[in-house]
Amino acid sequence: MKTSLLSMAFCALFSLSFSTQSAACVETHPDSIRVFINTDSLCNIEIRVTNLQLMGGSPNEFCSCAIAGAFQVGIDLTYIAFVDSITQEPIEGFDPWMFLPEASESWEDVDPLTLDWSGFVSDVNASGLLQGQAVDLIIRGQISSGWACDYEGELIYAVKDQMGIGTDEWDNDAIVLANSHQDITYFTDLPWSDISHTIVQPSYFDALDSVILGLERVEGVSFGLFPNPATDQFAVQTTATINQVTVISGDGRIIDSFFPTGKLLVVNTASYATGLYLVRVQAGNTYHTQQLLVN
Repeated sequence: MKTSLLSMAFCALFSLSFSTQSAACVETHPDSIRVFINTDSLCNIEIRVTNLQLMGGSPNEFCSCAIAGAFQVGIDLTYIAFVDSITQEPIEGFDPWMFLPEASESWEDVDPLTLDWSGFVSDVNASGLLQGQAVDLIIRGQISSGWACDYEGELIYAVKDQMGIGTDEWDNDAIVLANSHQDITYFTDLPWSDISHTIVQPSYFDALDSVILGLERVEGVSFGLFPNPATDQFAVQTTATINQVTVISGDGRIIDSFFPTGKLLVVNTASYATGLYLVRVQAGNTYHTQQLLVN
């Protein structure tokens, strides 16, 4: 099992520190969902699963969502997110979805024949979740294998044959799936009439990432910093490989420097004093500086 990033609904390779159990999740309806695949010439990919429904949820409850088969198909996951089916805006009641290795392992225990599970966990925030609300799942990634990304060919067959999704409550005390209303839908069970592939322009993904992640675009590279203000941690995400991240205090001192190798960096702020900081990010030959407030 492999994933590259996470995010507003992001793939972050670290353990979460929540303390309550879940009673919130998303319900799938295999007999009605449809799958729309969008790709471009730069090998960006969006897999949008429609006709899902919220089961409701209160603050500090947890949900897990997992993607099966992405690595087998050759997709490095960037983030997942649930959006309102009508407005296409991210569901406010979910905190960013974080990739969690324990969630991946828990889904693999449920389905030992499918070893390629990428598990994510989200905390329901103060906005809560509206029971019955129609939502779509956005699976965002980068195609890493030898597919002809801007050709409507074999990719759709691989997605249909090997991928799927799972949803369930998450028991954050035991760090396992709650197994209370577990739903798994394999795309291979869907009729061909319910799955499609469209070639789009790269600008489509720029707009999508801007809406979902709130990224700011500089010289062709998108940057995002979240949450802001930060309490325990913050994440830096870009659409290019990050070379260096520097955190500078209000009086100009360098507090931290990081040299990651991916497109997402999560920084623990437990040792940071309350106040305003500058976060300077270098991705390729592009630089971006943004203010960060630590509470």
